[in-house]
Amino acid sequence: MSADRIGATLVLAFACGYAVLISNIGIIPGDEISYSARSMPIFLSILAIPLSLWMIVKPGADIEMATWSSLNWRLLVAFCAMMSLYGLALRPLGFLLSTAIFLACGFYVLGERSYWLIMSIAIGVAGVFWWLMSEMLGVYLPALPEWAIFEQVAT
Repeated sequence: MSADRIGATLVLAFACGYAVLISNIGIIPGDEISYSARSMPIFLSILAIPLSLWMIVKPGADIEMATWSSLNWRLLVAFCAMMSLYGLALRPLGFLLSTAIFLACGFYVLGERSYWLIMSIAIGVAGVFWWLMSEMLGVYLPALPEWAIFEQVAT
């Protein structure tokens, strides 16, 4: 089985499990909105399931055979470590800084060496995603580090 098909099978399993768990997302009763907490998960599962099935059945995918030992395990471990550090860094560094650092490190680990490109994409994606989450969806994400947010003293 090729590495593409192994990856597509794992994505298919995750997407199917994700689609089943969407029904557990609570919706406020009587709230008549077109976009809810279920909208994006439904979209992602509708997109991921057919794409992963296509990757599994497409012709010519068995050109390069892969085994478990031929997969890049260092890359997997590096990304698992980076995701763990990202989760730990969210509160002290804020969403924008921790997300930009995570994305920049991910691009570097994947082989991109243009620092200008890495930083512009990482900062842009973090900023746009923060804006979408906080301004469009109303989800509170602290943009700045804890030490940069000054508490207002009630007088």
